[in-house]
Amino acid sequence: MTKELVLSALECAYQAHRPVGEVLHHSDRGSQYAAHEYQEKLAEYGMKGR
Repeated sequence: MTKELVLSALECAYQAHRPVGEVLHHSDRGSQYAAHEYQEKLAEYGMKGR
């Protein structure tokens, strides 16, 4: 699984649901989820990674 794949999935999910308020995002903590770009996108969407 690549960083690009998980970024794309995150963007699709966000666009489809537009969550309001704080969202706790749970992942398996693989390197693709720890990538700087992915963490930036979580922050942009107001999501907290776990």
